[in-house]
Amino acid sequence: MIKLLKVFSATSLFLFATSVFAADPLSSTLDVFVVDDKGEKGALLEKDSVEPGQVLEYQLTYTNNTEKPLQITAATGLIPENTAYVTGSAEGQVVAEFLVSIDKGTNYESEPVKRTRTVGGKTETYIVPVSEYTNVRWVKPEPIEAGKSQIYQYRVKVN
Repeated sequence: MIKLLKVFSATSLFLFATSVFAADPLSSTLDVFVVDDKGEKGALLEKDSVEPGQVLEYQLTYTNNTEKPLQITAATGLIPENTAYVTGSAEGQVVAEFLVSIDKGTNYESEPVKRTRTVGGKTETYIVPVSEYTNVRWVKPEPIEAGKSQIYQYRVKVN
């Protein structure tokens, strides 16, 4: 059994460090749930520990606390060690470009992430496995309407 707090401490610190109080224009929260394996989407269950093989869902919520639309530049989430991004699981309530990072958030690019390597004197292109993703990001989302929220979610599988 893996304690959820340990698995997600880096993510929680990153998101909570960027959170602001309701009096500020923008507030953000992070919720993590264990996904029930019954059915495609599964039920979301709050847990304090996880087991290898379980799928977790992150829900990032950004709330506009003003009386006019507010534009954010990006919504970003971390993929902790001992987990791997679940392909195709990223969703957002608004139109935004979805990007991933394989270098702890230094650079972001579209899926599938491709690289080249030389094997036996031949250069070949390969697709980087999702297990190497370290961060996800939605860029240039639509503005958040006054008093409203935008939710972004993605899933990871515990190794």
